[in-house]
Amino acid sequence: MLVEQINKTKQNKLFMEIDKRLSSVARRNVSYNVMANGPDVASITVRISGRQGTISKNLVLIYRDGWELYYDSYKIYLDSFSDIAVVIKKIVTNTTTIVSKL
Repeated sequence: MLVEQINKTKQNKLFMEIDKRLSSVARRNVSYNVMANGPDVASITVRISGRQGTISKNLVLIYRDGWELYYDSYKIYLDSFSDIAVVIKKIVTNTTTIVSKL
């Protein structure tokens, strides 16, 4: 087993970059939580509330040769880092429809 210390500065920078892009996603009945696990790995939890209850979507963001976003049974290759907000807005829109139906 190898244990390595992670650079907190790079980890915090990733957190701030993700938070900056997702600030437009948060609104009434929609919240998110970002956990930067390292300089190139983060987990994002998005919670959407509605009349039918609350749904949580867990996403994992990883940088390999480019940014990859994993959620449910999907793997999304992002063209740029700012595409995170576009993908999450689409997830929120689809999920809001489910939890808001009468």
